[in-house]
Amino acid sequence: MTNHQEHRNKAMLDPDDLYRSPEKVAQDESLEIEERLDILKYWANEVQQILDSEAENMHPDLPKESEANLLQEIKKVIETLRNAG
Repeated sequence: MTNHQEHRNKAMLDPDDLYRSPEKVAQDESLEIEERLDILKYWANEVQQILDSEAENMHPDLPKESEANLLQEIKKVIETLRNAG
């Protein structure tokens, strides 16, 4: 496996740990735009699953604001990358 593949796989498995913000994914020029979009979509799906699981557990609290904000931030970066590509 090449370094590029290893980097991409690590990013797909835990984008939050590797990048800390969706903007950092968008700025990673070692990856193709489609790879960055795949990572961001995966990250958005993970966050959405967390929000959905909180809702299904019928917690009286609303979903964590930070997770909801992160999801919106990821979606904005996805849209920006799509428009740039």
